[in-house]
This record gives sequence, C-alpha cells and structure tokens, in this order.
Amino acid sequence: QLMETLNMGKRKLLKRISIVLVAFLCMEIGIFAYQSNFGAIGYTRSLNLGNKYLLSEDYESAISAFSKAIDIDSMNAEAYVGRGDVYKAQGDYVSAWSDYETAQEISGDESILRKKIGQTEITVISEDG
Repeated sequence: QLMETLNMGKRKLLKRISIVLVAFLCMEIGIFAYQSNFGAIGYTRSLNLGNKYLLSEDYESAISAFSKAIDIDSMNAEAYVGRGDVYKAQGDYVSAWSDYETAQEISGDESILRKKIGQTEITVISEDG
C-alpha cells in the first residue's frame, strides 16, 4: 500500500509538472506572436514618423525615427531610403550614399543611387589640353 501511495504521488507530481510546462509553452507562443505583430506595427509607425519629420524638416527626429525602423527591421530598404533622404536634405552626401547603397543591396533595385543622387560624368583634361 505504501508503494501504491508513492506511485500516486509521483503521478500527481508529473501531472502538475506537465500542466506547468504546457502553460509555460502557451505563454511563450503568445509572447512570440505579440512581439512579431508589435515589430511590424513599430516599424510602420517609425517609418511614418520619419517621413512626417522629414517633411517638416525636423531632421534630427527624422533620423532617429528612421534609425528605429532600421533597428526593428534591418532588411527593409524603405527606412534606409528615408534616412538617406534626410542626410541628403542636410547636405551629408556621404551618409546619404551609404544608406541608398544599403537600400539598393537589400532591395535589389539597382536604380536607387541613380534616382536619389543622380549620375555624374567627370571629364579629365590634361594640362596641355
């Protein structure tokens, strides 16, 4: 009878552990789903704020918003283009070029640099003509 009581105790303990593990797993799945959805919402919100700040010429806030969008989703070219537009508006063409180049690599759109910076031809003439 002692063995039977011990076996029942083990079964109850295993049942409680199982319940706790299932509850923990459900909680983790819920957190993951929430964060995935929140990331998409946060990215869009940051991107929209960046565009709003750019239009109002609040460049510091625009860079911050676009950078936050990049932190949320570094593989989305749109935020790099937006931040590049801010740098270009500030006259920081080196930073703008870098962001446009990154956007071009991510998106596969080989025309971003040409559209945003333009195409320049340089003619070199020797001293003797």
